Amino acid sequence: MKIAMAQLNVAAGRIQDNVQRMQEMVRDAKAQHCDLIVFPEMAVTGYILQDRWLSRAFCDEMDRINDTICSWSDGIGIIWGNIVTRPIEKATVNRDGRPFRGNAALFAYQGEYVARQDGLNAGVHLKHCMPDYRFFDDSRFFMSGVEVTRLNDWNEESMLTPFRLNLNGKQVSIGLEVCEDLWSADYAIDPTARYIEQGVDLIVNI
Repeated sequence: MKIAMAQLNVAAGRIQDNVQRMQEMVRDAKAQHCDLIVFPEMAVTGYILQDRWLSRAFCDEMDRINDTICSWSDGIGIIWGNIVTRPIEKATVNRDGRPFRGNAALFAYQGEYVARQDGLNAGVHLKHCMPDYRFFDDSRFFMSGVEVTRLNDWNEESMLTPFRLNLNGKQVSIGLEVCEDLWSADYAIDPTARYIEQGVDLIVNI
């Protein structure tokens, strides 16, 4: 598997600039016959946007942009970071009463979101370990994968099953993580350990 690591210099709040650069990078990766391209956490919006994330119109636009990025995935797998706001079963609103928001790694291939092993929540891995120290304030703005799992009364591994990428006739098992998911010593769950237990071929942490 040939993987392009898209070292995007994300500009906070400059959505169109980020998306345009992402599209250019996808084109370049296709020209170099890469199988997969990986973008950073919050590649579309930038990370520390604070109250901008509370705007429903802004979040709805992010869902539309996610579908646009998905449409670029003809012939290449794309993994990128952005907000997701579409409800996940019973997870319809955040703690503040506003519509559901999650910090996610998204995964698309051949114009579709890539399916999970268990069929749940195709193409979306929610960040499970939420930093709330120094300048981080993730729990104020986003619901974690742990919270969504509990709201739906699912097994705690339900949203930590690998994605199945059918690539050139071979199935590759990929576990997705978002940043802090890898530094999980002080959290209730260890996503990396769960993926290793399931024998994934690859773990991608954005």
